[in-house]
Amino acid sequence: MKRCDTIIKNIRKDAFSNRGDAVKNMKKKDFVAKVAQANGLSNAKTAEVIDSFIEELVNALADGEKILLSGFGTIEVKDRAGRIGRHPVTGEQIQLPDTKVVSFRQSSKLREKINNK
Repeated sequence: MKRCDTIIKNIRKDAFSNRGDAVKNMKKKDFVAKVAQANGLSNAKTAEVIDSFIEELVNALADGEKILLSGFGTIEVKDRAGRIGRHPVTGEQIQLPDTKVVSFRQSSKLREKINNK
């Protein structure tokens, strides 16, 4: 069984390793390092600033504020109405409650940059 699992793993690796449209993930430490280098700051100080930014962003959203970041986009909390759903195993109908979700709407500048216009 181990040999079979290894073969399947290698096939998956080969199938997806050469994809041109593969998404690259940037980790927080990589992001911190890029921002620090671009601004001539230490990684520690930059991480502190980014952590503070994220904390304030979360607090503002929790207080119901809409955040407008010019040239980037708008972040806000929206209400999602409850609905009828289905239990994935039993197929039984269940009532899903009202909930709040974070919504992001990109700015036109960001959209143009992403689409290389």
